[in-house]
Amino acid sequence: MRNIEWRHIKYVKLKFCPLIIPSVCPECKCKEKELHDSHGSRLYRVQEEPVIYPKMSDEEWNKVADPEGRRKGEAFSIITYEGTWEVKEAWYERVFEILPRLQRQGFRDACHTISAVKDYPNVHAGRLREALNRNDLDRNDRISLFHCIQKLKGKEEVLDYFLDYLSTEKNPTLLIYAVWCTEGVENRKLQELYVRLMDKYRTHENTKFDYKGSQMVLRGGACFGASRPEGQLTSNLMRQFDYFGMDYPGGFKLLMDGGRWKEWKQQNGFGEVDR
Repeated sequence: MRNIEWRHIKYVKLKFCPLIIPSVCPECKCKEKELHDSHGSRLYRVQEEPVIYPKMSDEEWNKVADPEGRRKGEAFSIITYEGTWEVKEAWYERVFEILPRLQRQGFRDACHTISAVKDYPNVHAGRLREALNRNDLDRNDRISLFHCIQKLKGKEEVLDYFLDYLSTEKNPTLLIYAVWCTEGVENRKLQELYVRLMDKYRTHENTKFDYKGSQMVLRGGACFGASRPEGQLTSNLMRQFDYFGMDYPGGFKLLMDGGRWKEWKQQNGFGEVDR
C-alpha cells in the first residue's frame, strides 16, 4: 500500500478492508478467505474513483494552452493515463487538432490516445500526415507516431511519405519501426524498397551475427531471434515476404547465400533492383 501512496496517484482513493474474523468485509463485501494471497498474507483492496472532467467550451479550451501548446500537452497526458474511455471518446478530435503543435511527452501521449480510438470510422492514418511531415520530432516522438499509425486503418493514405522515408532514412532503429508500420500494405514500389534495404543490410556485421544465432537450434527446436538493430531490420524485411516461403532460419539462410538470393530476386521480378 505504501508503494501506491508514494506514486501520488491523485485519482485513487485508498480504502482498507477492516475485516474482522470470521465475517464479511463491510467495505467491499468480500469474505475473509478472498482477501489473502497464496502465502496467507492479508490483502487490502484499493478502489479507484475516476476523475470527472467537465465539458469545456471552445473559449475555455483556447485558454488552456499557450501558442506552443505546452500546457495542452500536459492536459493530454492526463487524458491518456487518467482519463476513462468516455473521456478519450470526448476529447480525441481535440487531440487531432493540436497534435501538430505538441512537443515531447505530450505528443507521445496524444499518439497513444489516438491509437486507443482506432476503430472509430473517422480515425485513419491520413489525418496524421501533418504530424508525419514535422521536422522537429526526435527519435522517440517519431517512434510513437509510427506505433500509432501501425494500428490505424488507411495506411495507404500516407504511403508516399513512407516510400520517401524508407529511401532516405539511415537510422536502422527508425527503419525497423517504419517497416513495421507499413506491414500489410500491398505496393510494388514498397516491396522494391524492402529488397533494396535487404541488399544493403544483409552484409552488415550485426546482421551476420544475428544470422549465426538463427542457425543455432535450441531445445524444443527454437532458435535465437535477431537482437541487433541491423539484424532486427533484416528480420522484419524478410517477414514482409513471409521468409521467402520458409521458416525463419531457412529464410535467413537463403538471404545470406549470395547465389540463392540473386536467384530469388530474378524469379520474383526484382532483378532490376540490382541495377
